[in-house]
Amino acid sequence: MDARIEEILTTLRPGIKADGGIVEQLNPTEHGSIRIHLKETCGMCYGVLWTHRLRIERAIKESYPQAEIVFVTNHNQGGNAG
Repeated sequence: MDARIEEILTTLRPGIKADGGIVEQLNPTEHGSIRIHLKETCGMCYGVLWTHRLRIERAIKESYPQAEIVFVTNHNQGGNAG
């Protein structure tokens, strides 16, 4: 699964990078949930951050419909996981 998740993230990275963000796969949680770190690096607005989050989630769910995805962000307005 890890390799497939990385393939998915690789296809999405150019758009995320163009908006000033970084995305990486983290180690799974103790319960096996997929952990994704979505980091804004240059003032990415909250709406753009959420748009990318939804794109990532949709792309992963296409391959793994039952997957639980936990997002970790560094954005000041949005909490740490979702």
